[in-house]
Amino acid sequence: MKCYEWSVISNHKKIILSFTAILLFFQSSIAGLNIKIKKFCKVKNEYVTLSDIAFIKGNEDPEFIEFLSNIRLTKAPEPPDTKIVTRSEAIKKLKKYHIDTNSIKFSGAQKCLVAFDSEKIDSKLLKKKIRQYIKQKYSDFKIIAISIPEKELYLSKNYKIKIKERNKTKNYLYLTLIIDQDSFSSQKIQATVKFDRIVKVVVAKRDIPKNKLITIEDVQLAEKEIRGRDYFHKYEEVLGSRAKRDIKEGTILKKYMIVPSYKVKKGRKVKIIYTKGNIRIELLGRALQNGKIGDVVKIKNISSGKVVRCKVIGKDLVTVQ
Repeated sequence: MKCYEWSVISNHKKIILSFTAILLFFQSSIAGLNIKIKKFCKVKNEYVTLSDIAFIKGNEDPEFIEFLSNIRLTKAPEPPDTKIVTRSEAIKKLKKYHIDTNSIKFSGAQKCLVAFDSEKIDSKLLKKKIRQYIKQKYSDFKIIAISIPEKELYLSKNYKIKIKERNKTKNYLYLTLIIDQDSFSSQKIQATVKFDRIVKVVVAKRDIPKNKLITIEDVQLAEKEIRGRDYFHKYEEVLGSRAKRDIKEGTILKKYMIVPSYKVKKGRKVKIIYTKGNIRIELLGRALQNGKIGDVVKIKNISSGKVVRCKVIGKDLVTVQ
């Protein structure tokens, strides 16, 4: 009596098949077995197995057929390369497992051309993935350009692409694309996205002449592609200001174009309002900074000499923060 133990890898899990039988029974299991070699095959895993390159028939023992099917012959080729596996190489591998190949009928081709079942990925597809990512995460971004290495990749068809942000500035987004594949190491590709923001900003509703006091009739909110931060989001930020220059209709108002309308001016006296619950206290202070409505400025309490931070809420009127 002989004991045979084969170890094979199937779907990345180690399967150990132990057969204990008399030699006569083992020979009868192989008898009538037909292995027909293919001319061409595609593989999906890291290794080429016997069932990849051949049809295996004629044996009624399903466990033995499974064992033969999962015998590894060689490593799979890296796409887009191919590899040839010969009939003699398959026979040699079977002999290593103490299989009597003389009792097996071999037919079909003398060699099989093996290719990896892959999908070609190029920079065009990667840019599409980036655009989808930005559309979902940053609805206010308008992409100006995407910089990514021009290359072709051949990946297994169950690949996954993850996008991670490395850094973001006013107009640039720096990304890393991580490409994962089963049985293969991850690949990383760096990409840079140049963008503008589309936001609602204050624009000139009509021509505004130099030195004109800006009123609500002069401005409106409109969606514009924006770079930088030198613009206004609210009417209140520009109303009452004076134009430093002629401003044409449709122009985005920027800080250098206007003289701000300071409701609180440095050195002038202001009324400080302090409220807590039902308590309201009014004090007299002196502004240490200029400020528009909504600005937080430093105010000196005239009676105590203490400097407090206050929010501008009206002309010469502030409230304690």
